[in-house]
Amino acid sequence: MGRIVVFASGSKGGVGKSATAANLCGALAFKGYSVALVDTDTGLRDQGNNGTRTASNWCAARNYLIEQEGQPYVEVTSYMLSPEEKIHSQLMELAKTNDYVVVDTPGSAHTALRSAILVADVIYLPMNCSRAEFMPLSSFFGLISEVEELLEMSGNARSIDARLLPIRIPANWRPDNTEFYQWFSENAAPYASLSSVKIPFIKVLCDSVGQGWSLHDVKDKKRASFDLLIDEINGTRGLMINRGVEEGSAV
Repeated sequence: MGRIVVFASGSKGGVGKSATAANLCGALAFKGYSVALVDTDTGLRDQGNNGTRTASNWCAARNYLIEQEGQPYVEVTSYMLSPEEKIHSQLMELAKTNDYVVVDTPGSAHTALRSAILVADVIYLPMNCSRAEFMPLSSFFGLISEVEELLEMSGNARSIDARLLPIRIPANWRPDNTEFYQWFSENAAPYASLSSVKIPFIKVLCDSVGQGWSLHDVKDKKRASFDLLIDEINGTRGLMINRGVEEGSAV
């Protein structure tokens, strides 16, 4: 059974979630793993929009580069699912035939995200660790608590493995930054861990998501961050701070 990795956020978009999900898929494919990329940012019926579809557009652009331009990239198969539908069964089916299933969700807690949490091996919450991105996550933490209560009531109690993933931060950023650590200890630690990986939000990363390639495809030196992320997902790299750390604990 393959691993199901979900990328989510609070109500705030534009945090680099889709770019990170796409580049993780590119890195996994480069290493020879079979990958399914699930895009649930496909729009809401009552609002009459089509969503951003960033992840599926990345796959379409990638396929064009492979089929029409002969680029030696490894194909990543994409699946578009509605954010308004329960998708946990589809994800489990995809995990039977793929080494990894990577799920890109909209910037809010729709039905698809709620159901994906039930079967996710790990959930990453990309954020630049600033006050502007602290507050929107409170709704997601509430969702984690709600899902864990439902699992306990159904006799399948387990902790949701949610992890904050630092992105778009200075190279010298440390988690013991006073503002961040105080917020993390008081608000996030009961619900999420802190990843030990930092994703550099550089221009080439932004360009990749619109053009269908990944940092591994073009051998950019910053691709090492995604190698580390894969190690962390596979359990061969530790977390920076584990869920449940108490305020004042050492980092």
